[in-house]
Amino acid sequence: MRQTRERVAVIGCGNRGRVYMDLVAEQADRFEIVAAADPIPSRVSRIKSMAGGKSFKSFSSADDLLDAPKLADVLFVTTQDRYHYEPCIKALHKGYDLVLEKPMCSSIEDIIKLEEVATRLERRVVVCHVLRYTSFYRKLFDIVQSGQLGTLISVNASEGIGPWHFAHSYVRGHWSVMEDSTPTIVAKCSHDMDILHWLIGSRCKRISSFGSLSFFKKENASLEAEYPMFAARRYIEPNVRSWLAQVFDYSGVSEEEILTWLDDSPWGRSVFACNNSAVDHQVVSLEFEGEITATFTMNAFDEGRNYEITGTKARLRAGDFCSQHMDCDIVVSEHAGGKVRKINVKDQNPHPKYGGYHNGGDVGFIKALPKLLGSQTPPLTSLSTSMHSHLMAFAAEEARRTKQVIELSAYYQGHKSSEHALD
Repeated sequence: MRQTRERVAVIGCGNRGRVYMDLVAEQADRFEIVAAADPIPSRVSRIKSMAGGKSFKSFSSADDLLDAPKLADVLFVTTQDRYHYEPCIKALHKGYDLVLEKPMCSSIEDIIKLEEVATRLERRVVVCHVLRYTSFYRKLFDIVQSGQLGTLISVNASEGIGPWHFAHSYVRGHWSVMEDSTPTIVAKCSHDMDILHWLIGSRCKRISSFGSLSFFKKENASLEAEYPMFAARRYIEPNVRSWLAQVFDYSGVSEEEILTWLDDSPWGRSVFACNNSAVDHQVVSLEFEGEITATFTMNAFDEGRNYEITGTKARLRAGDFCSQHMDCDIVVSEHAGGKVRKINVKDQNPHPKYGGYHNGGDVGFIKALPKLLGSQTPPLTSLSTSMHSHLMAFAAEEARRTKQVIELSAYYQGHKSSEHALD
């Protein structure tokens, strides 16, 4: 039987780790933060200030934390993508349950091995596919499952990452070189693959995909004057400072000092003079069991997520376009009689600080976490469930790269190893 109050540790105290720990600290009756690890001491100190307890332990690396005697019941792994696998394996063997930021690992081989080890050791792994915990996506799921749309036929989904977001993260930032992190369709859009898998309710059978890096490249350097929106000095603007805070602690720093820091920082480079390889647009075609088809489009120059879901009785439109231009979150149009129903979704997870993070998903996820960890049933975003959506994302990149149709079952078997990892 689990303790009423879970002991929590975290490795990787950047933006995601900090947000989760801040929300965990608000549930002091359910959680106690006991340890944190990060190579940047100020980040660990910030988590320590949230924890409040005198027994808190600070570490400079994941290895140091994991080499110590087991400190907590649950370990949050919120490091960069390629630093997930080995700490997760060590933590599972140490007896930790895991809360794992997406993408789970930087290769599908490592994800498959991770699932094998977690299953064999009977450890619980909850994946941070936080969109499932929002009021909006729960409403979409309920409408599809209710049968109001009839038999599901097709889903068209899109995510506009946003030009500045893309430049910050995928041109200048941590996910700019796909070979050193994860492909864009995995790093950014494993959320979207997960939502498709969840809404449709069946497994994907085959995938094709096309896309490329078309704009943010050296060949377009002559266009720089036409795009002041991407100038690095914009980081000093008040409405852009939140992006700067993700990579630089500018508290107490003057604008001149920020600009000096940018001179030697990856985030100070021209968007046309980076070593980036992340594609800036990609389209994916998917076929699911039950002959259900879907498309997904990722685009650096659009903003927000949108959905078109077609059934035999009605069609549904939802997302940012609806909320901005139709004064509602969801529109359901019946085929017979043409009745149109507009739906506004009340956020069940309001929060003054983090309510806008993933549509309230971060808040909803941490609120649900005690039940996810303590229930006898698998978590809503279990490792096994999330593995299939990661499989879809990695297969989409393989399809884009090879220009082939990828059969998911063959792709999975081709990357499965019979050897256990790090035993």
